Formats: sequence, C-alpha cells, structure tokens
Amino acid sequence: MRISLVAYEDLAIGDFVSITEGFAGRVSKTNIVGTFIEANAIGVAQNNTSAGNVVIVATDGPTITAVYKDQLTGGENYYVGLNSKPVDWSTYKQSLVASGYTEAYMQPAGTAGSNDQLALDLHPPIYVIPSSLI
Repeated sequence: MRISLVAYEDLAIGDFVSITEGFAGRVSKTNIVGTFIEANAIGVAQNNTSAGNVVIVATDGPTITAVYKDQLTGGENYYVGLNSKPVDWSTYKQSLVASGYTEAYMQPAGTAGSNDQLALDLHPPIYVIPSSLI
C-alpha cells in the first residue's frame, strides 16, 4: 500500500519513517536507538521531500526500483538501520556495537527480491542490548 503523509523533517528516498508523536501525525526518520514509537517504522519514503511537504510511503509490498537501485542483495533479509536505511544482519550488529549504544530496537524490514527492490514485511520493533548481539 502507498499512502501520502506530511514530513516532519527532510526525508530522502529510501528512509524508513515513523509517526512523530505530538506533531499531528507527521512522519520522521525511524530512530532505532530512540523510544519504541520512534523505532517503529511504518514504511519507506518513496520520494525525497522537505519538512512540511508530502511524502509517499510504501507500507508493504515491493518498493519502487528507484528507491534502492543496486544497493541490495537479492534474497538477503534486511533490518532498519541506524541511518534509517535497510541493513543486513551483520551490518546491523556491527554498527550498533561499534557506536557504543547500550540499548536499541531491532525491526525486521523484509527481504530483497533483487538488488533494486525490497519486499517490505515490517514487524514490530524488538528491544535489544547491542553487546549481546555479538
């Protein structure tokens, strides 16, 4: 499904987005080291936009090919990463441990159908202690 929402902050194509509390349901980049609400991605931005403007958000199914052009590995499972972009399991673990975070959330995002498309299958975030992921 594709929905049109208003951006709370500047968003880039491919950013995972979450509903921002207290700002009339606007969306911001998903923050996996923030609160549960901030870490709960509802979908992926399908276009670039600036704060206050409309962003098209894919909530399930395949992303459009322009979103992750040649950035994915077909068949690989992806998670919401620190930079609000999809990362594989190894990158997810390494980035959290290397950054020194003591707590975070892990949210499975889906499986890459090709090097261009992510088949979105978002699950609720799970609280994790990064040092235990090694």
